[in-house]
Amino acid sequence: NSPFEMEYNKNSIKNLKGVIMNSVINFYKGTELKYSVYSNSLEDVKNNPLNYFPEYTDDMFITDKNFQYPIIKNNELMEMTREERIEQGIETQLEPGEFIKNKKLIKVPQPSKYHFWNKETNKWDLDLEGLKHITRRKFRQVLLDKIYADFDYNGKIFQMGEADEINFLRVKSAIDIATTSNDPKAIIEAVKFLKVEVPEGFEEKVKAIIKDKTTLSEVIQNLKINWRLKDNSVDSFTFGEINHIYLLWILRGTAAQEEYTAIATKTMEAKSLEELESIEWK
Repeated sequence: NSPFEMEYNKNSIKNLKGVIMNSVINFYKGTELKYSVYSNSLEDVKNNPLNYFPEYTDDMFITDKNFQYPIIKNNELMEMTREERIEQGIETQLEPGEFIKNKKLIKVPQPSKYHFWNKETNKWDLDLEGLKHITRRKFRQVLLDKIYADFDYNGKIFQMGEADEINFLRVKSAIDIATTSNDPKAIIEAVKFLKVEVPEGFEEKVKAIIKDKTTLSEVIQNLKINWRLKDNSVDSFTFGEINHIYLLWILRGTAAQEEYTAIATKTMEAKSLEELESIEWK
């Protein structure tokens, strides 16, 4: 072993015994790494450099930093900047929007978040077709928000989420059964399933007018049901009102769907980013 290796091994053994000595201290001569040693104190190495590296000279840098691309500036050893590495011809990882010209780093601002960097041309390209699909999906979410938005009926705010629609469908089903079924038992069971308080003599009345669908439908639609509103309060509504609210909600959704179809078509026919960004749907 060379004296250099023997000294390194000796210090390594000493430091292993010390356990707490866990920092690597480096000796640089200029930008060249000459020696590394373990120590628990950078200051101790600086104050007693020869104890750690017998070949130490006063022109050396002692540091706990390990430089990948060292450079000396203002008598200080430090890491090269990306620009300095490029000037030195050192291969450097470039970020989108950057390219090298005459050993200088050129940065081109991204025109918009919809542009992607083309390394072949060193230019930002617009993915207009991809952006059209992204924009259309955005408007699709607007459509869903409109469809399932709360519904104001005479100052009463109804929740109209996907889960809430089931409750409206149950009432509609009861009314449908009343206008199509000839089985009074089925009608009565359908109504009771909705936990409606039916008036006295309701079953007999249904049996008596079972053939008269118009009258029967009126009887069913005048039944009342308790309904929980947006603010968690409970109010009473007739089947007819609930069915009417459901119809209005469907019509509102149909109108929103027609608006979406028009705006989606406009989106996919856009010829530029400016035209696409000008499309709004509030």
